[in-house]
Amino acid sequence: DSARYYFNKALAINPNHVVSLENMGVSYAIEGKLELALQYLTRAQKLNPNSETINKNIEMIKKSMVERE
Repeated sequence: DSARYYFNKALAINPNHVVSLENMGVSYAIEGKLELALQYLTRAQKLNPNSETINKNIEMIKKSMVERE
């Protein structure tokens, strides 16, 4: 939660801060909030579509969402 506080502050200054978007997504994924995680990571992906890390995280989250069903 404390890390997300600072990511949110960064996003308030720059809503397109890719690293903060990615880290918000990862933090929500760790908590099992996969829909929220996917929202943040998708925003990050639109800004940095060639990021292997972002793309892999999205892929893992989508796989986890399918497995939950």
